Amino acid sequence: MNICRRLQIGVIAAKVIEKSEGVAVNEDEISYLAVHFEAALTRVNINVNRSKQTAFIVCGAGIGTAILLKSRVEEHLKELLTVLKVMPGYRLKEYDLSNVDVIISTIATDKLPPLTEAEIKKVVVVRNLLDEDEVKLIQQKLFSTTRIFAQNMDRFFRRECFITGKPFKTKEKILYFMKAELEQLGLMDKAASDSVKERERASPTEIGNLLAIPHPLTNSAAISSISVLVLKNPILWAEHQVQVVFLLSIATNEFYLLEPIFLKLFKYLVKENGVRRLLNNPDYDAFIKDFKQSF
Repeated sequence: MNICRRLQIGVIAAKVIEKSEGVAVNEDEISYLAVHFEAALTRVNINVNRSKQTAFIVCGAGIGTAILLKSRVEEHLKELLTVLKVMPGYRLKEYDLSNVDVIISTIATDKLPPLTEAEIKKVVVVRNLLDEDEVKLIQQKLFSTTRIFAQNMDRFFRRECFITGKPFKTKEKILYFMKAELEQLGLMDKAASDSVKERERASPTEIGNLLAIPHPLTNSAAISSISVLVLKNPILWAEHQVQVVFLLSIATNEFYLLEPIFLKLFKYLVKENGVRRLLNNPDYDAFIKDFKQSF
């Protein structure tokens, strides 16, 4: 279960407790609740109705090692990935590799059958038992490429949801305006709109560098969208100044993309100084071009 969804389940549980028992639930207790719900959902094998990406697992040793690796992949990447085939390295070229998203291999690429450049880019070399760094490598292979986000960027970002120069003074007015715009366009329903405020109360979504990335706790919208607001002047959000706001409204059937989208935006806007470029040139076309070049 990804970090964002885990936190959201904890927040929802906390709200139920506060309402029924009349006691406040702090952030540490929310995290504790989230861990227990994650374990429970894992035990009952809750199935999320969405399209997963696909993998081949390639091993040089016996079938026992391959089965063990498959088990580890499914344990750590169950929500993101479906393992289609497990095979020894010499059989890899017997299959069509064009429709598989990642090839998880215990064999170095130079020891595999000859692969094209595109096929080599799909390979992640791991040890027999995945460690945390290797899990992250696979996640990056799946989501830091242009396959989902960049190729569909025009679907997530819309010119009518890119707003600049507003003189708002408080985060409440900002969120009210942005939510109302999405509701009017049919890109967010009332329940999701209300839960943006709940999410903000649970933990402010400012992340430094003049940036905030709010999002709803629940969202039944059929269409994903990301609204962008560039303020005329920075305002105090909670503890930090904010001048750029990205409101994420990810549809239920694409909710598994929330975390990779968030991380990609964070990398571009904060680590790669995209916020500064956006403030210097708050133009929709310039932003889309610059953001695409960061992939």
